[in-house]
Amino acid sequence: FRAWRKLLDPEGTMVVTRRKFFTVCRELAWNGEINTLWHALDADESGSASLEELASMEARVLGLFKRWMNDKYGNAKTSMRSLNTIKGEKTSKSASLNKDQWIEACSLAGFKGDAGRVFDLMDWECDGKVTITE
Repeated sequence: FRAWRKLLDPEGTMVVTRRKFFTVCRELAWNGEINTLWHALDADESGSASLEELASMEARVLGLFKRWMNDKYGNAKTSMRSLNTIKGEKTSKSASLNKDQWIEACSLAGFKGDAGRVFDLMDWECDGKVTITE
């Protein structure tokens, strides 16, 4: 998932287009058969491949969290602000949460899913914290 998020989908749309995929493969100087790999990813030949097609379990975990977040807070920015102040005061002055803070904040906010797994997927920079940009 980290490679997907960092290289193919930095905007976090959970979709990559054929053009973007080919560009990234060329930038990485990948010597394999790009066209064959693309057809394996884009089996329905829609011109784009979704994270759900590639990693359905991860897509489901993130999708459930995103739905909860949007239903509860409306958007990611408000969500992070709220999770960072879940106990009435800021948990982190840098507006980033480590895994323990994230799990506690999600639990106190009423998220019923696996907050630890969501954290692991969202920490695509592997720096041990989640911020609004992730």
